[in-house]
Amino acid sequence: MTFKCKNLHFQLMVKKIAYAKDNNLFVYDLETKKSTQITTDGKKNGIINGITDWVYEEEFAFVRAFDWSADSKKLAYIRFDESQVPEFSMSIFGTSLYPTIETFKYPKAGEKNSLVSLHIYDVALAATKEVNLGNYNDFYIARMQWTNDANVLSAQVLNRHQDNLDLLFIDGTTATSKIVLNEKDNAYIDVTDNLTFLKDNSFIWTSEKDGFKSHLCLR
Repeated sequence: MTFKCKNLHFQLMVKKIAYAKDNNLFVYDLETKKSTQITTDGKKNGIINGITDWVYEEEFAFVRAFDWSADSKKLAYIRFDESQVPEFSMSIFGTSLYPTIETFKYPKAGEKNSLVSLHIYDVALAATKEVNLGNYNDFYIARMQWTNDANVLSAQVLNRHQDNLDLLFIDGTTATSKIVLNEKDNAYIDVTDNLTFLKDNSFIWTSEKDGFKSHLCLR
């Protein structure tokens, strides 16, 4: 179950709650009533952990960038480094006599996007591993979710032109990845949530390879 409040996003599990606040990620233990801060480098207009930047929210309808494994032992999240993204300022008209100025990171066409990285936090070890995505350059992590296998994370990596997408399976222990599916298109790939994992961890994927979005593939 996922909740969203102003500047606060959290996903509810049975014993623990993961939530993002002030650009950092936390885990709250319902039994001990103790919060553990997973990240410490969060900074406005600098680093975002667990919540997407403006581009992802606007272009991919993607906001909560963290997810629990099936056994609740690991938490995967995306880190956004937007320190090199140009800033944009706009006037905010509220109830005051004069407007306030809000400045935020906003990449126009051709400008730098956030540098993204994918991480897996082990709750028992209180340790984080970064997934090796060194084969990609100037990319988006358009979707990420744990599969039915508690040690296998999935991620959809999309190039900036948005015409090539790799579906990755990532080992939750070693943080190594492999490509299990690739989609290419002469125009662009339409990112959706049409990925369903079955009991044996095979999955159903909505493909547009033949020009029809309604065609389903079982892998």
